[in-house]
Amino acid sequence: MATYSSTGNASDVSVTEDRSETFSLTGLRLSNSDSSSFKLILETADGKLEATTDGVVGIEGSGTKKLVLSGTDSALQQFIDHNKITYTGALNDAGPNADAIDISLNNLDENDPVPLTPLNVAIRAVNDAPDVSGPVTLAASDEDTTVTISQADLLANATDVD
Repeated sequence: MATYSSTGNASDVSVTEDRSETFSLTGLRLSNSDSSSFKLILETADGKLEATTDGVVGIEGSGTKKLVLSGTDSALQQFIDHNKITYTGALNDAGPNADAIDISLNNLDENDPVPLTPLNVAIRAVNDAPDVSGPVTLAASDEDTTVTISQADLLANATDVD
């Protein structure tokens, strides 16, 4: 039976709000005692993970919260070192600890995952444009008179998630 393991830890991930960005798992070193294939499983609580096959590494769950990569240790290592995985956070999610990516290893034929150190996901906020639902209607006034228009009057049909 193969023994698979890892050494080192991947660096935390830093992305921008509402954007898909690639990242690598540089620092994580995978090994397998007999060079047989195994699975590298990444799972996020709030965002989504995507990857496109290079023809060597198998991919399951691309575009979901759980991404499963399968292949030999050398094929998986090559894949994770070269920015082949994309993370997209939940809409308008931001903060230094906005999400986490759990990582585990598993043989192809067993249901006994070995958890690795999870990655923290820091999401940089962006200033989203306000949402305007329609024109503002101001009260009628007589000609040549002073009218005070408040901020609330001007923003009556606008919202801003930020």
